[in-house]
Amino acid sequence: MSGSATSTCNSGVDGPSGKEPKVEVGKDSSDSLIIYSLADFVFVTVGKDKVKFGIHKKVLVSKCPFFDKCLGAGMREADENAVTLPDDDPEAFDVVVEWMYTGRLDCFGKRGDFLVQAYILADKYSMPVLQNAIADVFRAGHHPNLRKALREYGRLPENSPLRQLLVDKVHFQIRKFPEQYKLDSVLKLDAAAATLEEVIQTNAPLTTALIWKLFDSYRYVGVPTNPASLVGCHYHIHQGGRKCK
Repeated sequence: MSGSATSTCNSGVDGPSGKEPKVEVGKDSSDSLIIYSLADFVFVTVGKDKVKFGIHKKVLVSKCPFFDKCLGAGMREADENAVTLPDDDPEAFDVVVEWMYTGRLDCFGKRGDFLVQAYILADKYSMPVLQNAIADVFRAGHHPNLRKALREYGRLPENSPLRQLLVDKVHFQIRKFPEQYKLDSVLKLDAAAATLEEVIQTNAPLTTALIWKLFDSYRYVGVPTNPASLVGCHYHIHQGGRKCK
């Protein structure tokens, strides 16, 4: 399998219960020797560079409805134990695979843009629990680079909760620390001002959403709620109207 699938996340954002046990294929030790045949694996080829992932079929079909359908009876992919995803990003797919194996996100080991891309893949693969875990990472502030994540804003669906979260985070920062975002201010943080400048110059959808958010918020006195302070179910996907537990 390409990439790491056994990392932990320092943020403590957990995935679904009933995690798969860690398996090291072919590792010889005094205690045990676990060897799987190739029939137990599905080889998933991802992206234009055709990066191959060898993944246990049981993991794929039990954790992801998309692959459950792809590998169902009568499907060519099931006969060949192979799936090709030419339009997907390998780095983002690696986040999905890691989640399927461990139920956790290595949120400090991935760039913000790859986490957003993984969120998009989770939507494609019908994995709302993973989408919600990624949203929780961004909401809590456990992400490596919000600036990189904002570059992917336009790829998210207009009604995406993560899209709203990214707007709310930038809006809160501007209202809370306005001096940091003034390009002519001696008190500004270079990174904050540069991020806003990049958003304005290159990201029309996010700029428009942010402007309307600022207009609407000035009706109210005080600083808006910091998304990181929210507890429980916020910015989540709910399939079939089922709320988070």
